[in-house]
Amino acid sequence: MTRYTFNVARSVAMSLCVLISPSLALCAPAADASPAPAPASASEKGFSLVEDSKSPCGRYGIAVPDFETFEKGQRARLVTLKDGRVIYSMKNADYFVHQNHGSIHVSWQQQGKRSLCLVVCNAKWDASTVALLEIGAAGDVNEIDLWSLFQKGARPLISAAGLIGTVGTGVKFVGTGRIEFSATAFKTPKEPSQIHDRLVVGSYDVRSHSLTMKPLSSVGSAHRNGYN
Repeated sequence: MTRYTFNVARSVAMSLCVLISPSLALCAPAADASPAPAPASASEKGFSLVEDSKSPCGRYGIAVPDFETFEKGQRARLVTLKDGRVIYSMKNADYFVHQNHGSIHVSWQQQGKRSLCLVVCNAKWDASTVALLEIGAAGDVNEIDLWSLFQKGARPLISAAGLIGTVGTGVKFVGTGRIEFSATAFKTPKEPSQIHDRLVVGSYDVRSHSLTMKPLSSVGSAHRNGYN
């Protein structure tokens, strides 16, 4: 077999793998050809790697600060798992290790040559920050503050219905390049009401960078379980 024939066969095989399982798609490279950021371990003092934050290709992960490091202004980082290089320091990630009533969830999706990393930080009753990292083919990173965008879109609907806020916001990928928000808007947070509570749903399109809000709808009887 000639080298040309081998390369063609290998390319076809890799394409078939991606079609069969999108999770096998390669992540965008970490800009190995350009000057590398200063070396730093994902588990260096003051930071810990988030469990289950590894990207599908195994290249990236998210590291979060401990309380002392968080207090100094440091936020979560996108790092390479192989050598612990810091690729990007996040601006919107209000979470630190062992935060009381707090949690962090990281999910990934491949969109063409871009790797999409959705980072959701939760407080006691609701999300605290939601950020999307778009990692380009050259290793460049664009961070989008989705939480502020969702609140801006939901606020007019909530106010018009005589409600004051949201609880239990869920955020997830629901299709290629699409992220869905789902929350309960309330009138009194300590007293769930099937009469007054409303379901707030928004859909963010990564390609157009736009958020579409749906009209408020009634919530089910068990929707606020755990939030009262």
